[in-house]
Amino acid sequence: MFSMPSGRPLLTLRAIVFDGWLLWKDALPMDVELWPLLDQPVVDRITALAKALHAVFDDTPASRLLDDSPYNVARWWDPTAQPEEPPLLLEPTATALPAVDPTWDGGRVMLRRRGYTADQVLSKIKGAPQLEGLAVTQQWVELHLPQPSSD
Repeated sequence: MFSMPSGRPLLTLRAIVFDGWLLWKDALPMDVELWPLLDQPVVDRITALAKALHAVFDDTPASRLLDDSPYNVARWWDPTAQPEEPPLLLEPTATALPAVDPTWDGGRVMLRRRGYTADQVLSKIKGAPQLEGLAVTQQWVELHLPQPSSD
């Protein structure tokens, strides 16, 4: 259990988006001592990213027939990340790619989705203007919310 910035307690096993497979335990750091650092802007980014992923992948009848989550999340919100930190390498043969959003502030997630290669995930999100991403390995992708333009 953790507390939202409003003080409302939530179970970490609660879905971020109603009827979705991504859970709060996926978005929160493993170190529970960092959970109190969760603030409303981070919650908003986590929720926006989860909604975008849900709209692309989970809002289908086939997704509702699954027995367990098709997601494996390596990293989402990480308040300890340094801005210059390179992306996490999950396979020894992987090549480091430049980080899209170096802050890990809740608007970026590294995950894999069962049944999809990284290229298939990226192909599927091409029609979703609320998601951008890059392949980190053959299975893992880094997805993020579009960055606001500086115009």
